[in-house]
Amino acid sequence: MEKVDGSINKLKGEITLKQIVEINDEIYKQCKCIHMINSEFIYTDMKLDNILYSNIDDNIKIFLGDLGSAIPNIALDKYSFTKALPPFVDKRVDTIKTNAEYIFLWNKIIIYAEFADIYIPPSHVTMTLENVYAICNSINEHYVSEMPNICEDFIKEMKMRDE
Repeated sequence: MEKVDGSINKLKGEITLKQIVEINDEIYKQCKCIHMINSEFIYTDMKLDNILYSNIDDNIKIFLGDLGSAIPNIALDKYSFTKALPPFVDKRVDTIKTNAEYIFLWNKIIIYAEFADIYIPPSHVTMTLENVYAICNSINEHYVSEMPNICEDFIKEMKMRDE
């Protein structure tokens, strides 16, 4: 395993939105990779403290930490997650595969929110559409000058599930 310099939380406030987007895209790929290797597993503990980095000659590499939080869907329920799940996640075992992309997109929202110090409640809280829209609006307002509609992919997926 490669030596890391710590959690990405240490870089909060020091990196650009472009770097945040790159970090988020890399973590998205790593979560999908876990799921592609074994579609029974999904990463459940998304937070900045679990995103690790190494910085060698100003080349930052990103790693998903706490891989023990990639759990089989047989054990999946809302308490398996660190943060509250958005509406329309069906936690029955036979439907986790249809939820995977939605959860990957939600993980991206969590990362953007944490970089912007926007609160997402813990897993025991039941999220409503209004909660999610408020979080996404706060994220969009925070990043609006550089990247409006940063939550657009997630909102599209959520609306499709609401139909």
